[in-house]
Amino acid sequence: MPVQLTVADGLPSNTVNDFAEDKNGYLWLATADGLARFDGRSYRIWRMEDGLTDNFVWALKVDADDGLWVGFDNGGVGVLDPKQRAFKRLESAQFPELRRITVWAIAQTPDGDLWFGTARNGLYRRRPDGRMQHFISVADDLHSLPGNNVNSLQVTPDGSLWIGGNSGVARWTGKSFERVRLAGGVQAVNGMRLDSHGILWITDTNYHLYQLNSRGQFVTQPWHKNEKDRRVLGMLLRDRFGRYWLDTMAGLGVSDGKNVVNVPIYSLSAHGLVKPSWSSAYQDREGGLWFASLNGGLWHLPPNWSTFAVLSYHADDRQSISNPIVNISAVSASGGMWIAGTRGVLERLNPANGALERHLQPIYELRWPTSLIESKNGYVWIGLPYSLVRYDPRTKQRKRWPLSTNSASVGYDSPERLAMDAQDRLWIYTTNTGLQIRDEEGRLIREIAQGTHGLDTSNVYDLRLGPDGEMWLASSTGLRRWDPKANTFVTVQGAPSSANYVVGFTDSGVVWIGLMGELRRYLWDGTSLTHLDTIGGAQDFPMVAPNGLVVDAAGVAWVSSARGLIRVDPASKMVRIYGVHDGLPNQEFLGGTLVQATGGQILGGTPDGVVLFDPAQMRPNTRQPPLLIERVGIRRGERGLDVTGVEPLQLQDGDRDLHIVARMPTFTNPESTSYRFRLSGYDPDWIDVGPSGERLFSRLPAGRYTLEVQGRTADGIWSASQTLRFQVLPAWWLSPWGLSLLALLTLCV
Repeated sequence: MPVQLTVADGLPSNTVNDFAEDKNGYLWLATADGLARFDGRSYRIWRMEDGLTDNFVWALKVDADDGLWVGFDNGGVGVLDPKQRAFKRLESAQFPELRRITVWAIAQTPDGDLWFGTARNGLYRRRPDGRMQHFISVADDLHSLPGNNVNSLQVTPDGSLWIGGNSGVARWTGKSFERVRLAGGVQAVNGMRLDSHGILWITDTNYHLYQLNSRGQFVTQPWHKNEKDRRVLGMLLRDRFGRYWLDTMAGLGVSDGKNVVNVPIYSLSAHGLVKPSWSSAYQDREGGLWFASLNGGLWHLPPNWSTFAVLSYHADDRQSISNPIVNISAVSASGGMWIAGTRGVLERLNPANGALERHLQPIYELRWPTSLIESKNGYVWIGLPYSLVRYDPRTKQRKRWPLSTNSASVGYDSPERLAMDAQDRLWIYTTNTGLQIRDEEGRLIREIAQGTHGLDTSNVYDLRLGPDGEMWLASSTGLRRWDPKANTFVTVQGAPSSANYVVGFTDSGVVWIGLMGELRRYLWDGTSLTHLDTIGGAQDFPMVAPNGLVVDAAGVAWVSSARGLIRVDPASKMVRIYGVHDGLPNQEFLGGTLVQATGGQILGGTPDGVVLFDPAQMRPNTRQPPLLIERVGIRRGERGLDVTGVEPLQLQDGDRDLHIVARMPTFTNPESTSYRFRLSGYDPDWIDVGPSGERLFSRLPAGRYTLEVQGRTADGIWSASQTLRFQVLPAWWLSPWGLSLLALLTLCV
């Protein structure tokens, strides 16, 4: 679901008319109350007091030289210099009306010409040498503009300029205008879009949508027969994956070219679903989608919005999952996944298409299940408070056994861990009591009470079949395995003696162990573990206890925790933490819910829904990010001075509070970016400042300095270093001429 950004988040206005992205990755926004630049964290705003000729901005265009052209409602057009960010109005003695016209659209053709479409004054062209031309509609001249109202300009891949307005559509031939009729009776244009495949789309004022075919004709769009809330009013954009994002009667739709699926648009300010009046849409260089509205600000979908499929419980939707919270899950040999939770419903999920099969509703009375596993024979074992249920999905039959027995170890509570051994026997662990072993008919084979046979009273966090074919147990006192000859649990040689929260095994004999704040790899040789490597704080693994572990086919570990989903690549030592800003409904994963289907998909449960993803598609972005020193400021006396871009930069004696702001424009989880600074001759090493990207030096001794700045993305990729060289001048009496003067005075005395 797209996330809304409004005035409350820093926008100058909730009316957003246009987008542009410059070469540095800044997103520029044309609004009804100023020009805004967004870097993913904060906005910088220009208004009339900052040099603009009007506060109402209609159109934006970044030219080939990275200059930002700005079209106003009542201030003509101008350009923002890419280096100084100083605004300059476009003026012409030949066309003095340029100062006050309304500019609705701006485009640049491959020859460098800039074109400005206006509300009442036709079309202007600015040549690269600064010469201006003016085109208007001329009666009885079919090669002139169709009308003087120009609200849309687009340049197709062949370099052609297309013009749309209230009087129709035309194409610039290089010498004149060729008028092109729409297929319907209405010729007035309400909007014109160019998709990522270079196809031109036009909406008329009756909200009929047309596309330009290879013969240069506008034909009816493929969704023209859609009705009611799936009726298509306009094409907003086509993303890099070929999906169409559409303006529909319901609000926003997405299509593969055939079917239209409506996307719910939720507004925090309106406290419910809304239908925005869309003005524009844009896909940034990272792949994120932006939707601008005339009444509700912006809506944003990050580039990985479709990475996680989220299944949530909805009381009014019978197709949704049945449990408000899924607290247990298990792999099925059928390729599916078993899930159960707080309404006591057992379901099987098809990870390929999200289809659900309800099997037990409820499992037994209204008791919450606490553990779940499927046996080799296809039985589903479910742990409930004080009891155990076996369900056969083939016959739909279930059977229940109480956990309490007539032996001395009476008082079994909820089975927290279930595991199948090599003989397909079920091992059941309950806190404060111990272990039971049962056969596939539910018959009790053995009990192992706490405090006996090597099973101490520590907390057991994980229980699973080990690489030696025996049961392994991870607990707060280390890692143990069952020794059938000694008839006891023994410590696994080489394993850490601290709390082992999760353990995982691979076919190659690698054993993964999750500890507090780190993940370790070992090699099992049949008798002991040999340490291979550790991923910890040095690699930015968070200081958190893992509560789930899956190792995918590529050898990458996926760890669930209360702080998000953690991806660990042992080859590169790269750690990536996924949270709510990456599309998770909630970053607090529930223990024991992280499982991998036979097809490779991974599922995890959170308090706000089940998360499903394909690890093969979850590859970190290794693109090196651009880093900018955005602002340099000092205080001189009582004044604050902006010295950004000043060369050579010299600070006078008495200058203080040197403030440097660095930015990596990114809209993908900017809260997880970090920055570091190093000032030569001052810092012993890099100084990490976190996501702020700011450093303040109150006073520096006289001398020459070089400041290095680096930024790191959420995927752990460092930018190239940016440097700032400056000099702090000494007090006048310590300067060369001051010392010479003092020496002269000394001689005179």
